This record gives sequence, structure tokens and C-alpha cells, in this order.
Amino acid sequence: MNITPQYAKIENISPVVNGKIDYDGNEEYLPRTISNDSSKNPLLIIKYQYHVDYGNSNIHFANLYNPLLFVGFPIGKDTLIVAGKIDIIKKNEVIKSYSAVSAFEKTRNIFYHGPTFSEVRKTGLLNVRDNIEAQMYNDREFLLKIKMQ
Repeated sequence: MNITPQYAKIENISPVVNGKIDYDGNEEYLPRTISNDSSKNPLLIIKYQYHVDYGNSNIHFANLYNPLLFVGFPIGKDTLIVAGKIDIIKKNEVIKSYSAVSAFEKTRNIFYHGPTFSEVRKTGLLNVRDNIEAQMYNDREFLLKIKMQ
């Protein structure tokens, strides 16, 4: 697993910015540093989006007769990349963006296939969420001042 940018996970997350949230996915993956402003005319719009990309490769058919397969020689590789981005928009202008990427690579053999794509996807989405939360938390002074400007 590789996560960019590097971050230190923060416990006890609380919202640092409030705005109309533009996001249609599972709320578990939404950064907890934001809260929804349900008023008719919110000052900020917070747009969150993510993308998940899957990949796998298998060994060449001729290698299936390789006797090393029976001692755990790899038969393929799975990859998964999760990228997330949050934009904070004020008066139709993006005033701050945060993004993170989490990439996974696992090797399969005939005895072990590792976690499923669903398990890895969930881990990746939570890692991206936590990374963006840490970035926002480190930038909380700026974010708290946004509404006052």
C-alpha cells in the first residue's frame, strides 16, 4: 500500500468547515472535517469526489506448467488505485482543494489470493478520507477564517 501525500492519522476528528455538501456516495467515505449547511443560501459549497481504478495481470499460459507454482510462485498481480478530491467553493470560485491517492498491489499464487477487491477498495477509500481529513485539520486556521472573509 502506498498513500500520497504522507500523513499522520488524526483521532477525534471534528468538523472544521461548514457548507452545502455536493456528494452522492456512501457517507462513510466522506471526510469528517466537513459538515452540511442545510440553509437556503449557504456561503460555501463543498464538492467531494473519488475515483477507483482496478487492474490485474495474470501469468502467461506457458508458465502454468512451471513446477515452481506449487511452492507459491506468483500467478498474477492485482492493483487498485483510489484517488479522492475535495473542493471548497465560495462564490463559484474554488478557494481550496485537497486530494489524496491510495494505491495497492498484491501478488497472487495458487495458495493465496489475498483480500478481495471490495475489501481493498474500502480500505483505500477510508485511507483517502483520513488523508484529506489530516490535510484539512492541519489547515484548520485557514478553513475557520473562510466564512469571515
